[in-house]
Amino acid sequence: MANRNYTNLDLLKSIKLGCMVPVSQIALSDEDILFLASEEQELDVLSKVLSVREEYNVYVEQYDFTNGNGENSKYKIPSRASGGKLRSVFLKDSNNTLYKCAEISIDEVPMVQSNYVNNVWCPMFYLQNDQVVFLSNQFQTNSAQYVELHYYMEPNSLVLPERCLKIKSINTTTGLIIVDERQIPEHFEIGTQIDFIQAIPSNKLKKIDISVVSVSSNNPVSGQKFITVAVASLPDDLVVGDYIALAGETPVPQLVSNLRPLLAQCTICRILQSQGDNENIVVALKARDKMEKGLLTLTQDRTEGNPKKIVNRSGVMRSSLIGTGGRRRGG
Repeated sequence: MANRNYTNLDLLKSIKLGCMVPVSQIALSDEDILFLASEEQELDVLSKVLSVREEYNVYVEQYDFTNGNGENSKYKIPSRASGGKLRSVFLKDSNNTLYKCAEISIDEVPMVQSNYVNNVWCPMFYLQNDQVVFLSNQFQTNSAQYVELHYYMEPNSLVLPERCLKIKSINTTTGLIIVDERQIPEHFEIGTQIDFIQAIPSNKLKKIDISVVSVSSNNPVSGQKFITVAVASLPDDLVVGDYIALAGETPVPQLVSNLRPLLAQCTICRILQSQGDNENIVVALKARDKMEKGLLTLTQDRTEGNPKKIVNRSGVMRSSLIGTGGRRRGG
């Protein structure tokens, strides 16, 4: 059975036991090992998961949709979007109806005269630097109130649990959160940005970049420890046992349980390579490849009984969605 309270300390133990050399010969600190594991999590493990598993680690940011006095409306791509990329862009009206937006190239902007394709309203935008820019000629023809940016969240960096806090109780009236720690790490201060992280796999982010309003003193040492945030900042699903970490950090691997051994094995390979251990690296790489095939099979087809319909987006039947002036409707 998977350990539901698996933390980065457990990950470190798994890595050290699997390195096939005495721990004393690993010339890396725990922080160094977790740094390598963070890189493997982002560059290797998650990229493989995204290639086989739908909607993994997708988050949504919502903004008010305004026309800026007739100018093009601009929205910054979230700084924590993996690769600075978006999955989808939608507009949403007061009835929570979503309208898929179509991306056009900046070269097409002068040619687009309306946001209608075959008499169907099609909101359009283009990307400029790190911003989503909506065309200004659409604001008088729709009732959209919000913009939703859907993106793949960049995983938080793995850190020692001692840098984080575990929730003991939550006051949803005052925003006061009592933590099960005898000492508050010194980097938790008023104004510090924090993330709330689910305690059980896949340890998802429940809310990010929340400002600390107040924090208890460490004197007396035995006193009750707490932090306070604005009540509106508390996630609806926050529960006792969840974690609080500095924004961008996590005390637990943010992966489904059966992918944690793969993360450990990928990190083991990095360590052995860095030490020039040519004898053991061959064995470690074979173990990684075998593990990868087995574990990735478990992460795909989350609804095996409901296969997806395949849509040929470039076929003849889609040609009716191509408008004049080079514009295209997204799908």
